[in-house]
Amino acid sequence: WKLDTNISIAGAELSAIHKATDWVLTQHINGTREVVILTDSQVSLHLMKQRKPKSYAYSVTKIHINILKLRKKGWKISFQWIPSHCGIEGNERADALAGEAHSLDNKDNYPVQLEELYLIIGKAYQAKWAAHWSANRRQNDLRDSISPWPHTRHPCRAYDVILTRFRMNHTKLNSHMAAKKLLDSPLCTNCNMNIAEGIHHFLLICPGYSQQRQKLRSSLSNLGVVNPTIKDLLGGSDLDPQAKSKITHLVSRFISETGRVRDL
Repeated sequence: WKLDTNISIAGAELSAIHKATDWVLTQHINGTREVVILTDSQVSLHLMKQRKPKSYAYSVTKIHINILKLRKKGWKISFQWIPSHCGIEGNERADALAGEAHSLDNKDNYPVQLEELYLIIGKAYQAKWAAHWSANRRQNDLRDSISPWPHTRHPCRAYDVILTRFRMNHTKLNSHMAAKKLLDSPLCTNCNMNIAEGIHHFLLICPGYSQQRQKLRSSLSNLGVVNPTIKDLLGGSDLDPQAKSKITHLVSRFISETGRVRDL
């Protein structure tokens, strides 16, 4: 049989066990009634051990009901795990038949379960978020996509929070605080340029931190970044992940040397 494409691997494995117990219920055998159902899904067996499963409750409950029906009819039913892709003839044959099912035209009406619906909804919202992100020019100046950025994380929470604020454009710099009516003036108080203290000014321009910035630029040049941009400093460059991780630590060091960790 062919399942809905939204059914997960775990859901498919459980549906197979469910179908197997359904089939056993149709068998009329005189004498000893004993059956062993083999599966290469340890996840399924683990879920079936739970009396009140928190995941895939529909399939597990249906299997439990069938087990009770079989026992009432005098069946002794057992479940056995077998390793997959190890040349076991029956298991290889089952895998081959499962592959052939993809070519079937009609789908089985086995239901998509709650866990799978969560995944469907999550993927839909992620696609919507990605489209919104691509259309938002301000955010797109820094990130080209919403894919994970593990290389931009800092092991120290204080620096990780500051860098995240910078990427979200929600810092405690004067320009942002003034925009929130928390400061009277957005101007930088660390130099005489008479310019708002924003992210670009703080990281790339402010003369008040020229010594610290020169050290940062020197280290960046060793990584091939000669004229750094905000995108370079905050993780949006086209450099390899290792270089991006180093830049994250260099920018954190710059922030530390400015003495501004507590007010960013």
